[in-house]
Amino acid sequence: MANNHLPVVQESGAQSSVATDVRKVTTLAELGAKLPVGIAGASGLVKGFSVRPWKTKDDREIAKRKKPDMNIVQHISLIVGTMCSQLGPHPLAEMKSEERSIVMSQMYMGDVFYVYCYLRRQALGRSLGLEFTCGHCGEKIPYVANLDTLEVRTVEREEDLLWSYDLQDPIEIRSTKVKRLQMSSLRWTTLEQTAAVNQGADYVAKMAALKGSIVGINDSDKPILLAEEELDDMSKFDFEAVTEQINDHHVGPDMSVEDECKPGQCPRGGGRKFKVGINWTYDSFFAVSSR
Repeated sequence: MANNHLPVVQESGAQSSVATDVRKVTTLAELGAKLPVGIAGASGLVKGFSVRPWKTKDDREIAKRKKPDMNIVQHISLIVGTMCSQLGPHPLAEMKSEERSIVMSQMYMGDVFYVYCYLRRQALGRSLGLEFTCGHCGEKIPYVANLDTLEVRTVEREEDLLWSYDLQDPIEIRSTKVKRLQMSSLRWTTLEQTAAVNQGADYVAKMAALKGSIVGINDSDKPILLAEEELDDMSKFDFEAVTEQINDHHVGPDMSVEDECKPGQCPRGGGRKFKVGINWTYDSFFAVSSR
C-alpha cells in the first residue's frame, strides 16, 4: 500500500548489502493525477497534472500529427503532449509542440509512463484485456487486468532516485580509477534516443540505459556524462549486474501483471502463478478490445 517501504539489495562483486528503499508503493487508483516523481518548479517538485476528456477530435489531431516512421516512444510523447493540459508547472495547452517535446524529454521515464497509463484509464476505463501463454500447458489464456490496481513506485524527492553501484572490476575513466558508479533513474530522453537508434536491440537498450543512469563516479559530487566508449573496459559481470539494478530501481508504474490462473481458465485446473507484460503499444493499449 501507499506507506510500504521496500528493502533493496544493492549488489557489488565482493559483497551485498541491504539499504533502505525510500520508494513507496501505491496504486493508480490511490495516486490519481499525481506524478510518481514530479517536475522541478520554483519551489521544488510539482507532482500534479491534468488531462482533457478524450474526444473524437483528439483522435483526428493525433492522427494528423503522427508520422509514418514514428516509433512507439515518439507516439507516447505525442499522445501525452496532446492530451495533457498541464504537466507539473508547465501549461502544455498553451505551449507549441516543440516546447512540449522539450518538457517531455526532460521528464523521468516513470512519470511519462504513468501519465500514459492514467490516460488509458480515463479514456477506456479500468479493465485491460490481456493474453498470456500458460507455462505449464502452453495454452493462450485471456485475462482481464484492473488498471486501478496497477502498482506504482513513487518518491518524495529527486535525491531519493539516487543509488550507487560498486564495481567488481574497477575501470579507468578519464585517467581516474573508478570503483563506484553513482546512478539515478532514467529520463524520457534516454528511451527516445534508444528507440531512434535501434528498436529491439538488447545491447543498445542496455547501454543507453547504463549511460543515461550514470550521473557520477566514485564519491565525486561533480556531474558526469559518459560516452559509450568510456565504458568499453567494463566487465560482463558488472555490465549485467548494474543494468539489472537499473530495472530494480525503477520508479513509476510496473508495466506487468502478476496473478495465478483461475479454475476454468487453464486446462490443468488453475492455481499456477504467471507474470505477463502489458503491451503498451498504442494499437493494443488503447484498443476497444483491450477493455
